[in-house]
Amino acid sequence: MQAWRKDAGWTVPAGPTGPQHPMGRVQWVSVLLGKQQAGIAMLELAPPEFCYVADMIIASRFRRRGIGSWFLAAIEQYALGHGSKRLLLQAVAGTEAFYAARQFVSDPYVPIFLKKDLPILQRKVFSAGPG
Repeated sequence: MQAWRKDAGWTVPAGPTGPQHPMGRVQWVSVLLGKQQAGIAMLELAPPEFCYVADMIIASRFRRRGIGSWFLAAIEQYALGHGSKRLLLQAVAGTEAFYAARQFVSDPYVPIFLKKDLPILQRKVFSAGPG
């Protein structure tokens, strides 16, 4: 994880920095292109309220190819399949525009977090499969 954080240019310490939920569970997800790992993220699933997206990182050599957008959309579908109503995250400095373009807004109660309410109709259509 430290190598990913260094590649992203992050100076913040590793570890959970988002909201903790007593019913939450952590799930690591990644993007593979061929045999190369292009991105990783840690998800804290706390359905039905939220899925916290922590440490979403796309390797520097794979950036600006649409992989981050695709990955975030896949995370959204995964969260929907597990019954979450919204995604929640903290944007690293310089990534706010990326998330704003994907309909994330500042949480009015905790402005350091960005949130995106997930479409309820999609919840009935998509499933993450067994697990």
